[in-house]
Amino acid sequence: MAGSAQAKVSGGVGVVVVATLEISIGPLSMTEEKLLNRRLQIAATAALEDPYTNAKKTLKAAEDNPLHLRILLAEIATIATRKPFLSVQDFDDYRQSPAGVAAELFARGKRLTPGLKETELATIVTAFNAEDVHESMMAIIADKGDDDQKKADQTP
Repeated sequence: MAGSAQAKVSGGVGVVVVATLEISIGPLSMTEEKLLNRRLQIAATAALEDPYTNAKKTLKAAEDNPLHLRILLAEIATIATRKPFLSVQDFDDYRQSPAGVAAELFARGKRLTPGLKETELATIVTAFNAEDVHESMMAIIADKGDDDQKKADQTP
């Protein structure tokens, strides 16, 4: 893997290797999954750019037209008072960002990796390796119970 992350997988439990750290991860309970998703949603929403930042180019282009500028500012102010909208793409982008990957890796690994610290993960999960670490986690999650199900399907 280009970003220096590896996964060792066996039935939903596995090890993600980031730099020199081996993090054992396993399945989360339904409650833990919901808490992780909520935490990621909150962080992803906080990471969204405010309407003024998103509209900088449009505002710059309208500088010479005071009426147009006033209309734009009024619309932006209206948008800014609304609850931010988090799209599925925004959520996925955050989840695959270094901060999102570190948070998810910590949530999935804290029980099986004694002494694991989220602050430590935040320093070793970088833009360089976040994609590979995320893919390693997803490979382990996708494998949860598949071997057991295959065995059950093959039992006469």
